[in-house]
Amino acid sequence: MTYRINRQMHEALVKEDLHTADAPRPKMIPGLATSWTQSPDGLVYTFKLREGVRFHDGSPFDAEAVKFNVERIWDKNAPHYDVRSSISLYRYRFVETIDVLDPLTVRFTMNQPFQPFLRVLAEGSYGTGCFMSPTNFEKYGNDGIADHPVGTGPFKFVERVHGERIVLERNEDYWGPKPNVDRVIFRILPDPATRVAALSAGEVDIIAVPPDAIAPLKKQGFDVKMNSNIPAVWYFEVNARNKFMQDQRVRHAVAKAIDREGMCKNLLQDTADPAYGLQSPGNFAYDPTFKDFSYDPEGAKRLLAEAGYPDGIDGVYICGLNGGALDQIAINEWCQKDLAKVGIRVTLESYEWTTYLGKWSANLAEDVLMTQMIWGYSTPYFIWIIAACEGQFPEGCCSSGHSCNEQLDEVMLKGIASLDEKSALPHWQKANQMMKDDSWKIPYIVDKEPYAISPNLMGFVNPPQVWYDIDNVWLKS
Repeated sequence: MTYRINRQMHEALVKEDLHTADAPRPKMIPGLATSWTQSPDGLVYTFKLREGVRFHDGSPFDAEAVKFNVERIWDKNAPHYDVRSSISLYRYRFVETIDVLDPLTVRFTMNQPFQPFLRVLAEGSYGTGCFMSPTNFEKYGNDGIADHPVGTGPFKFVERVHGERIVLERNEDYWGPKPNVDRVIFRILPDPATRVAALSAGEVDIIAVPPDAIAPLKKQGFDVKMNSNIPAVWYFEVNARNKFMQDQRVRHAVAKAIDREGMCKNLLQDTADPAYGLQSPGNFAYDPTFKDFSYDPEGAKRLLAEAGYPDGIDGVYICGLNGGALDQIAINEWCQKDLAKVGIRVTLESYEWTTYLGKWSANLAEDVLMTQMIWGYSTPYFIWIIAACEGQFPEGCCSSGHSCNEQLDEVMLKGIASLDEKSALPHWQKANQMMKDDSWKIPYIVDKEPYAISPNLMGFVNPPQVWYDIDNVWLKS
């Protein structure tokens, strides 16, 4: 949820156009940069910045502000470097230098070609490529900016009541078209029934809608929007420190044990699709013909027996509750039951999402079989972020499972170093196959991000992304 709010206040050099629902993935468009060039060898990106842009506090946006924000994540020697924000270093992983050429020109030089760079700059979640006011940072510091955010976006921060709401208002000095609404209130309603009741009563205009509420709400006249190209994969993160999971046959048994189709049809009522492979429909490396392990409980039992566990195994499954449309408790219990049918008996440990992320990014105990994650980007570089050997927590980002495959890293690096998507494609698809074979990350569903919308709310688009823009929405008078 964080980036769905942050992107209304903060902007990046480039951005994804989220005003179209039926694209396979969002189109890249100018953001705070009006144009950019890439050298033929793929090593140098030069951005021309938009003139006259100011942060919400009145301070100017310029090349020095860009450098300040990047160094906070990327340069350990910078006085404003924040080790907590460096979790999103993967955005600038292959940047060698960043140089201010003039007040409206900034240049990034890479130590190798970085084909996904532009797309990664536009992505949010677990860090962001967006920019905040250096002046505001000097005032509040790393510990205070979360409660006093200042960006350049179409909406400005008004207030935050922890656990209740976040309020934004229209930025009357915005450089682009002004939003259609004066004020937006994001309410924190983690309970699905409470969200549905609030929508029905006219207290809110849009909700992340649980599957069983879709039909009743449609009968009441509410619209429901879903998108099948969302780059959000739900996957198990297998713990390599667990003695059972160190056997590939056990990991394959987990993959065979989950009835993905049954879960999507019967539990989720088609608000999600089965996930076969970690490349989601929302990026160019997705192959609709690729098949992961099919549902095969008898095959899973045989694999456990071959691994020396004919009576099954026991362990802990740590999961999070992030308040999205899909009922994570019900999904986790479905997985628990499927796993139990083949002899994999898991004890569920569920936590509120913020608490869960702390558990997920900590060193996992040896009795933990796996954790879960719901994540994805509109670039196949996503699998480097979650699977590269260098990305293991707590030093790196963003893998908690302690697994490492150096051959996989080599293949992914070839995809990253390609000069265009066409030449990168075979490397990313090979990496997807290798991840299936390894099964350290086991995908099971792809979220369609269902939203229920009041008949009075106009202009909302559910794009092929896990967040959205609200600058175009308006309310009927």
